[in-house]
Amino acid sequence: TGGYDKAKIGTLYALRSACGSMVKIGISNNYKKRHVDLRSQTPFEWECIELLHGDGKAISELERIFLEMTKPASLSKEFNGHTEWRKWDPRITSWFDDER
Repeated sequence: TGGYDKAKIGTLYALRSACGSMVKIGISNNYKKRHVDLRSQTPFEWECIELLHGDGKAISELERIFLEMTKPASLSKEFNGHTEWRKWDPRITSWFDDER
């Protein structure tokens, strides 16, 4: 079984690509495990720049809002989580600050 459970505590995270031009906005009920999975499946290096923990339903809604506020990155290859990679927007860190 897998997938995000809105009934559990969730984590909204932002991962920034090593080149600095992209960010992945994602959610997980177990972000540490998710990040291990992403390390093995993402074809480029990244670092986690933001984490926000909270009510699973609220975290899911924040992810939706953040994804709507950003533009998709242009990736030449599909991989697990590729649709959540966006073009870097310097406002992202302030969005996390606003939600804390």
